[in-house]
Amino acid sequence: MTSLENIIHQKLTLKVFLLVSFFVISIPILSNFNYLLFGEKVNGVVTGNYTMEGRRSNYTVSQIDYRVAKNIYSFFGPKNLVFDDGEIVEIYYIKDNPQNAALASPIYFYFNSSGINIICSIFMIFWIAVFFTYGIRYR
Repeated sequence: MTSLENIIHQKLTLKVFLLVSFFVISIPILSNFNYLLFGEKVNGVVTGNYTMEGRRSNYTVSQIDYRVAKNIYSFFGPKNLVFDDGEIVEIYYIKDNPQNAALASPIYFYFNSSGINIICSIFMIFWIAVFFTYGIRYR
């Protein structure tokens, strides 16, 4: 074994693996921190469902109307997440820009940014392979 492999064997413990894994898994949620820190939560009402055309296929979105002060804003929900008309959902909006809104759900925050999810998934697979190669030693 080379000296680099020895260092990796000594430093890559289960605690380090779990800490880095937790960080990688939480990156998509942390990428939406502005809604959590600088946002306000408000209830919105689903006013309709619409079919949109995508690059490869059609998808359905729900239109959600919400009130901030005396203004009413519209927000289109995520693809293929259909709510019933009149259903009340919680959303976050940015105080400085009420038009900028997102569903108040950690699952929505996680799956909202697909580019980050793909990068995190690839890195997580790589990280698991590194840990099982260098982290676990049979004594």
